[in-house]
Amino acid sequence: MSEVVLAYDRPSRLDGGVLGLGRAGDSGPLPFFDGFAARPGLVAALLLAVAAVARSRYFQPSAARLLDPILTSGDGRLRLESFSSCCGVYARADLLPEALTGTRAAPGTTNVDLNQDVRDALSQLDDRDELRLSVGADGLTVVTRATAAFERKVTLPTRWIKGLGEAALAQAGMQVAATAGPAATRRLLTGLPPAGPASAPPWALVAQGRELRFRQAATARAPLVAGPFRLREMRPLARYALGLTVWTRPGPGPRSTAFQLDLPGARLWLVLSPDVTRGFSGEGQALGVLADPGTVAAASALRPALAWTSRLDETALAASAGVTTGRLRQMLAVLGSQGLVGYDLAEQAWFRRDLPFAAGRVPTLQPRVRRAAAISAPDITVQPIEGGHEVFVRGRGFAHRVALAGGDACCTCLWFSRHGDSRGPCRHVLAARAHVAATSSEASAQPPAAPAGRPNYQETGS
Repeated sequence: MSEVVLAYDRPSRLDGGVLGLGRAGDSGPLPFFDGFAARPGLVAALLLAVAAVARSRYFQPSAARLLDPILTSGDGRLRLESFSSCCGVYARADLLPEALTGTRAAPGTTNVDLNQDVRDALSQLDDRDELRLSVGADGLTVVTRATAAFERKVTLPTRWIKGLGEAALAQAGMQVAATAGPAATRRLLTGLPPAGPASAPPWALVAQGRELRFRQAATARAPLVAGPFRLREMRPLARYALGLTVWTRPGPGPRSTAFQLDLPGARLWLVLSPDVTRGFSGEGQALGVLADPGTVAAASALRPALAWTSRLDETALAASAGVTTGRLRQMLAVLGSQGLVGYDLAEQAWFRRDLPFAAGRVPTLQPRVRRAAAISAPDITVQPIEGGHEVFVRGRGFAHRVALAGGDACCTCLWFSRHGDSRGPCRHVLAARAHVAATSSEASAQPPAAPAGRPNYQETGS
């Protein structure tokens, strides 16, 4: 009697209501996305634009090393994402169902390195050609009438994982600041300021009738865009443009700005950081929730409830988890910091990615969280004040004063004096908030002993 042993390409699993079955045999893993482009020239140009952003370094240009677009399939569509090598530009191309024919679009995510041979093949396509894309856990296959090429899966850069969450938080809460039609979009992209130090400071995006123009002089109510030359990767797609929508967060001064280029059956997004010198991976807007072990644990428990859809229903998710919508958004911020969810401004909703989640990686990915956790309770002294708390956090032989009032905080450290709260809280604020939250109201009401001598409020670092 002979014995037959079957080897499966991956474990079968039920994730968010979607059943993924492993396959036996030697035919190789089944791709989770397989389909033809309805407009090959347009889809090829989108692939090349996202890859061009990954190859670019807009701050201190040099040879780029991060060339790995992320591809996510699900809900009948394919998303391609990347960051610039300086991490200051986030790019995303959404191929909607109408852009794809004969498509198999099961849930899945991978990231690949588009080499020169693939880019050369894509650059020669137009809408009269044929383009087939096959995406699986092992990589990407591109097939044209002239050639076929396979790109293997590569390791996702840690910096990108951090940047994915920060870019999503930057977009959540944005509002429409300006719009342009097809012709005005082409003229705006054709007339971008040239790259260079003179173009790095913020420019005002001014509406003049139906036109949009970048102006160096600040204008009331006009959004400020740092380094508008970073939009240059949109130029090859301008001929397909149906319109442009500009999104930004309300408030004065330079802020992250999102440019949505509408195309037939697709969208291209470029999200620019508030300054050419700033990368999304260091923005730190998620640090407050990442420093709370309870929120991190709740987010880990929420992950199985995420459905594979282009639009996560916050109300339904909050109800199933038994939390408020505000609490749910904190949990989504944690998942976003691990790259598990992103934010879609066009849908005004979060969407799902399939990346591994490990709560234990948070301190590794976020050094400020790790440093705050290393500050021991005896080094923190809390005094209640009107409307909040005054907290002294001892450092290297001296202490910093942290003032907490509701959701606002300030610190006397050098990090806060340089950045305020624009780059997320410093480690002293994180430690102070965690200590106050862990202390009972009865204990907090008792004024602790004052620190010996007058604290010296000087220290570098965050």
